[in-house]
Amino acid sequence: MPKIILLLLCLSSVAVAQDTVDTSGFDIVLDDYIITAQYEPTHYKEVMHNVTVINKNTIANRAAVTLDEIITMAPSVRLVQDPILGTSIRMRGISSSNVAILRDGVPIIGRQNGSIDITQISLQNVERIEVVEGPMSNIYGSNAAGGVINIITKKSQKSTFEFNSDNLVESTEIRNNQATLGYKKKNLMTKINARSYRFEGFPIDSLRLQESVSLNDSTKINQIKYPYNPKNQLQLGGLMRYDFNANHQAHIEYQYNHEFLNNYGVVKRAQFNPYAEDNTFTTTRSDLALHFKGEIGSKVFIDATTAYNKYDRITESNRLYLETQQIDTALQTIDTNYFSNNFTRINVAYRPQEDWTIMSGINHNYETGGGDRIKSTNTEDSTRAVSNEIAAYTEMKYAGLDKLQLSASGRWTYHNIYRNQATFALHGKYAITDEASIRLSYAQGYRSPSLKELYLEFVDVFHNIFGNVDLKPEFSHDLQATFDMELLKGIDISFNAYRTTISDRINLTQTDNGEFYYDNIDSYDVYGFQPSMSYRFNNFNVNSSASLSYWSSQIDEEDVPDYGRIFDMNNSVTYKSNFLNMGFTLNHRHVGSIPTYRENNGAIEVRRISAYNLLDLTTNKSILNNKVTLVAGVKNLLNIVSISTEGAGTGSAHGGAARNVIGLGRSLFIQASVAL
Repeated sequence: MPKIILLLLCLSSVAVAQDTVDTSGFDIVLDDYIITAQYEPTHYKEVMHNVTVINKNTIANRAAVTLDEIITMAPSVRLVQDPILGTSIRMRGISSSNVAILRDGVPIIGRQNGSIDITQISLQNVERIEVVEGPMSNIYGSNAAGGVINIITKKSQKSTFEFNSDNLVESTEIRNNQATLGYKKKNLMTKINARSYRFEGFPIDSLRLQESVSLNDSTKINQIKYPYNPKNQLQLGGLMRYDFNANHQAHIEYQYNHEFLNNYGVVKRAQFNPYAEDNTFTTTRSDLALHFKGEIGSKVFIDATTAYNKYDRITESNRLYLETQQIDTALQTIDTNYFSNNFTRINVAYRPQEDWTIMSGINHNYETGGGDRIKSTNTEDSTRAVSNEIAAYTEMKYAGLDKLQLSASGRWTYHNIYRNQATFALHGKYAITDEASIRLSYAQGYRSPSLKELYLEFVDVFHNIFGNVDLKPEFSHDLQATFDMELLKGIDISFNAYRTTISDRINLTQTDNGEFYYDNIDSYDVYGFQPSMSYRFNNFNVNSSASLSYWSSQIDEEDVPDYGRIFDMNNSVTYKSNFLNMGFTLNHRHVGSIPTYRENNGAIEVRRISAYNLLDLTTNKSILNNKVTLVAGVKNLLNIVSISTEGAGTGSAHGGAARNVIGLGRSLFIQASVAL
């Protein structure tokens, strides 16, 4: 046994408390326990972080197949959609470049313009999703200054054979089919999984159409009529787990994801030899991880992970002559981007006394990136860049005071470009009564510039973008307080207030000669409030939560307000009919208006994206002794397709309205799930 532990420590890494627990007791009540940033599963009433949990039942009842379809259950999370780069997120008004997205504690790589396309992240075999708000850089390092989304997969089964299958059909021409097969014999368990996703909602000719949009100043602009790209995704993977004994487990898992996306251009020169500029985007992800956790005696806990992640994206641009359906090979261009990351984290927790826990760890990230548009100065090969980060961290928790728990943590990081970086965090929790408690925290966070922000050189007819090797890391300070109370039996309320300041924020800025480059241009300040309430009575469950945040623009212009305001709200009602053996769920999401800013002819243009509401209605029923579950319903019941951006800019000739794509509109769906 010591040889196995030593081998894993030499190889690799640790994922901080990311695994589920296989005892039947924990399997039954796991939804009450938090895993992220805990060295062992911890009851939600005892954690010191502000955590939102989305469990597998919620995912199943909404027939969500990718992360974007469920993550807005946390009201502070807002989606940002791009037809090419995909869907990214903002949390508490902070961009996705400061939000770490993890799978079982391992960072998911492949950021385009700082964002991960969460439509590429499947929810197959997911046990739960934990959303931790506020800086987590002390534990998870760079990209966690705004928070963490940890996707926790299922790694256990009770029977010898286990088969699960989910098959979804939507009226918007979406098809999703996935299956998982597991086998367990004594201490060894293996699982294999496969998934296919397909969307072809519009004929190719429709995707080439434009439509005329009138602006507030009576001018008109042309926009793509249907900005939806055909997409195909394929996922294959597997897991093997071995339990040495009740206290020591190891498992290895591998996932392969492939996506092919078409972007059809509009028809040009329609009267004579018409053509279109088409693009295809091929993205592959390969993720291999080895996990180990165990105990030494009764006071030392080890949690280790080593992982290798690879991301490739190939963009092919073609001029297609529509009459002959031939491609002009002389104008064909192919652009490649690739990133790989060797990840290691080792975490050791020591409990010398019942009231004390000391958790320490080391973390190593070795990332390489390259492609046709990377111009590196830190390697011999100018098309290949390297980021090497080594960190040591520790956290001390004390629960010996009456009703009071305290924790302090620190992290020291060495980066091959930025050398030393230190961050600190302090958390406290006080039980006012048995039904009420308050949590207070101060935490520092940081984000090192990405390889693209440092070394990108993107020059063609439409782009003139450069990286900046002189960029400084972003650094943040976060204060927050959370009050929780069981008001009456079955009624819980919570109120969270926070303020986050990010200095040396990295943005894309424009020079006088029309070039764009990354620079540390300003500071960013956001504060907000998040009230929530849940009500449980017999078979009814009502949840309501909201997020109101204000963020400063730091732009000194006459018509630009000091702060922008964002208000979002989530409401859900679920009802279980014992007589019909059916469940009903109504979900409402209010997405508030948000101001935006851009430069136009040297002046700052102020606009506001309009507010809108989304409504989903689903019903589920289990049959054949709960071996088959049917889920059906309506997504986007209000048929929201797009919204406008309105406002008058300073010095702008076109300060009117334009369209922002929200979704495909109303969709009927049915999903059949089989569990054997």
